[in-house]
Amino acid sequence: MRFFNCFLCVLCSFVCAVQAHESILVPSMVTAAGAYLSSLDSAQLKQSQLAFNAEARSDWHYVPKARKGLSWAAMTPEQKHLSKQLFVIAFSDSGHAKAKGVIAGERILWERSDLSEMRNPENYYVTIFGNPQLDGSWGASIEGHHLSANITVIDGQEVVVTPSFFGASPNRHDRGPLEGSRPLKGEADEALKLLAMCDTQQLSKVRISEKPIREIVTRADRKVVPLDFVGLPVSEMTQEQVAQLRILIQEYFGRYRAPIAEDDLQKIEAAGIEQIHFAWAGSTKLGQPMYYRVQGPTFLLEYANVQNNGNHSHSVWRDFENDFGYDTLKQHIETEH
Repeated sequence: MRFFNCFLCVLCSFVCAVQAHESILVPSMVTAAGAYLSSLDSAQLKQSQLAFNAEARSDWHYVPKARKGLSWAAMTPEQKHLSKQLFVIAFSDSGHAKAKGVIAGERILWERSDLSEMRNPENYYVTIFGNPQLDGSWGASIEGHHLSANITVIDGQEVVVTPSFFGASPNRHDRGPLEGSRPLKGEADEALKLLAMCDTQQLSKVRISEKPIREIVTRADRKVVPLDFVGLPVSEMTQEQVAQLRILIQEYFGRYRAPIAEDDLQKIEAAGIEQIHFAWAGSTKLGQPMYYRVQGPTFLLEYANVQNNGNHSHSVWRDFENDFGYDTLKQHIETEH
């Protein structure tokens, strides 16, 4: 017998265990953002603080290039420290560890490129959008190669953290002090565990291609739209498989503090758990080129580890309506104005 109701039970137990709404984090976030902005001189402030409705807020990417905002390279050590605090508040412990692993990988690429300025591990840019206030709407981003964390606070009550992109190159460190470490270990391992739990009939649905898709399909699209609903639906999974799928989803949602994830988990529940699909392309062996996605009516998770013979991974969490908080902002405007 196939079960998808168990996913609802597990999900509800997680949500109920979250005692604090995401707004409890906002005062600390406002304080951190304010301290950072106060540390900047006028020229730095012009670079690092943009209007909340600036078009640049949705201009994000994960390749090495110049970006909006003020780079760590242009900050004093104290300013750099202050710039990180807002994201330390928003990230969970695991999310913080993943981000540090991503940036550590950039230092390795920098050393291997003979210290090319394009690979400078200080090329992470911080931007504040609008004026951080307890009851206001504002945003922040930290972005560089393989990392794009976007935070939107709406009326001091809701915190939106998509798009959320983490990548890793090398995907597995094979030398030096980080030898053996894998910044995105959970994103690969938990998906492979779920795949290994599928029987022959289920695999015929899960595996949409023998060859891997070379890149996340949605790339750095400003507005993401649902992909084809292919793969194995939750309605055809066993209880154990659904529990493992939940663990996989939590690898992405769990990059951020539990209060932030609460509304997103509730949205998944409301949209219909049974409609979530798990799809795979490429190798089923760790360290070999592979791609997968988990898609529901409201969200999409994509993972691709194809470049460099499966040693260069990209992973992203998108919200079809509420990336950058746009849907919630729209509802607020329609209701309040």
